[in-house]
Amino acid sequence: MILEKASKLIHENGFNNTGIQEIIKNAGIPKGSFYYYFKSKEDFGLELIDFYASFILSRLEAHYRHDPLPYIKRLHNFFDEFLAVFESNDLKGGCPLGNLAQEMSDLNEYFRSRLTGVFEKVKDTIVKYLEQARKNGEISETIETEKTADFILNSWQGALLRAKMTKATKPLQLFDEIIFNNLL
Repeated sequence: MILEKASKLIHENGFNNTGIQEIIKNAGIPKGSFYYYFKSKEDFGLELIDFYASFILSRLEAHYRHDPLPYIKRLHNFFDEFLAVFESNDLKGGCPLGNLAQEMSDLNEYFRSRLTGVFEKVKDTIVKYLEQARKNGEISETIETEKTADFILNSWQGALLRAKMTKATKPLQLFDEIIFNNLL
C-alpha cells in the first residue's frame, strides 16, 4: 500500500522532491511504520523501482500471451496501452522508470544499477516479441532482434520525454509510425 500510494506522488513530483513526511501522510501511516518496511529512503526507492518494473513487465507479458494476435500487433498494443495512459494524464509524468533514471542515475549507483537491470528486462521481453515475429514471418529475417529491441526502447523513452516536454502526442505518434509502419 505504501509503494502504491507513494508511486503516484513520486511520479508527479520526483524522488528527491518527495519527502518521507509526504509519503507517510499520503499513505496514512505513522512514521515508524515507514521504517518498519524500509531501512531508508534509498531502500524505499529501490523497492519502488521494483514496484514500477513489476507493473510494466506484467503488462508486457500479458500482451505477449495474447494468443490470437500476431506478435508485432501484440507489441503495438502494449505501447498503445501506455500511450492511452499518458494521454489520460494530459501527458504529465511520463514513464516513472524513465523519470527515475533521469533523476537518479548520476546521483546513486544503486538506483542506476537497479534501473539498468529493469531496462534490460524490458528490452529482453521486446526481443522475445521480435524473435517470435521473425519466426512467424511477421518481420524480415534480417532484423537484428537485440539491436532493434534496444532501438525501440530507446525511441519510446525519447518520445515520452519529448511528449512530456511539448505537451503534445506528436512524438509518440511519430514513434508509432516509424517503428510499426516503417521499421517493422
